[in-house]
Amino acid sequence: MRFRFDPDHPDEAAISNVRCAAFVADRVVVIDTEEFGLSAFPGGTLEPGETWQEALLRELREETGTRPGDVRVLGHALPLGRIGALPSRSAIP
Repeated sequence: MRFRFDPDHPDEAAISNVRCAAFVADRVVVIDTEEFGLSAFPGGTLEPGETWQEALLRELREETGTRPGDVRVLGHALPLGRIGALPSRSAIP
């Protein structure tokens, strides 16, 4: 899947999933996913009532066992060809 990166902050009400590019010194942290059979940035789906910031910290802790020292939003990614087809937060059961 290809993505378009947008450096602007997204509409927070539309965020249903988070991913983070985590760094340790000069190395990028990736996880091996059983679901997709490839390496990916840590992240996942927001739980009911959770903010994207809380979800990001929780997913990073669950998947890597670490807590970030510094969090900065660089932008957001949207899948090409599927814009408008993604579930909004209100569509998550």
